[in-house]
Amino acid sequence: MKGARVVEAIAGIKVPIFLKVDLDVDVESQEGLAALRKVKDSLKDHCERTFSILDLLELFPQPLRNFVSILLPKGILFDRENNSTLMLAFPKRVDSNSYEQIEKIVSSLVSGPIKSIKLSGEDFKYMEMNRFVIQNLRASLMFALLAIAFMMCLTLKNFKLGLVSCLPIVATLFSLYGAMGLLKVPLNAISACIMSIVLGAGIDYAIHFSCAYLKHGSLEEAYRFTLRPIVANAFGVALGFSVLFFSPMKVHAHIAALIFVGMVLASTYTLIWLTAILPKTQSAREARRLSSSTNLK
Repeated sequence: MKGARVVEAIAGIKVPIFLKVDLDVDVESQEGLAALRKVKDSLKDHCERTFSILDLLELFPQPLRNFVSILLPKGILFDRENNSTLMLAFPKRVDSNSYEQIEKIVSSLVSGPIKSIKLSGEDFKYMEMNRFVIQNLRASLMFALLAIAFMMCLTLKNFKLGLVSCLPIVATLFSLYGAMGLLKVPLNAISACIMSIVLGAGIDYAIHFSCAYLKHGSLEEAYRFTLRPIVANAFGVALGFSVLFFSPMKVHAHIAALIFVGMVLASTYTLIWLTAILPKTQSAREARRLSSSTNLK
């Protein structure tokens, strides 16, 4: 929709919405044209203008309308065989709320001679993609967290340590949603994908710290051994993406903000939470067993 506004500013026109209207009657009949007029009138509050076969025929007197419709190539503006027609609507506002209102209006018009109305266009394509991603976001994140917890337990050969190692990334995800609200970053397909990236990158810090803890058998040694690498990696990735703040596209700034916040929080939660939860030392026997089982040398 940001791109649509750029086109509007440069060309002086709005990117249209496409409506495919299927009728139970002939499009060129009085009943069919009346149905199109009903659709046109219903969209006046949200659209500056519309264009369809109705507008074209109204340019000519009644005796010439049949001649004009015959001259039109097959499939242009209307389909005689399937009793369907195309209508272009130019919305007054290019935003999700306006488009949702248009969707509600056209769905309420499906009755009588109007069999169905289908909306299409670039903006509706992205809106549908956002809906699909957001609706499945909760399930996908839950599946990803369960898969990560299972692999952590399997890799570390320690059920308790595997689950505890997942806590920092869970806290990071909750904090990221809060940061999105504070920074006014919309939840859409792009920001949902960034969540998955942060989930995959942030768990690396927990793996690094947990493996060091198993190797040294001491929380203090693990903290000392991993502090600099974790902090350096987190801020390195965060600062690397921060160049996107200078992009003229707002979506790039949103990506940079989410990556920056996610990396910093993931590293901070790992170093603070794991040092607060895990025992300070392990028994020598347990340390040797875990170290050998995870091939840490």
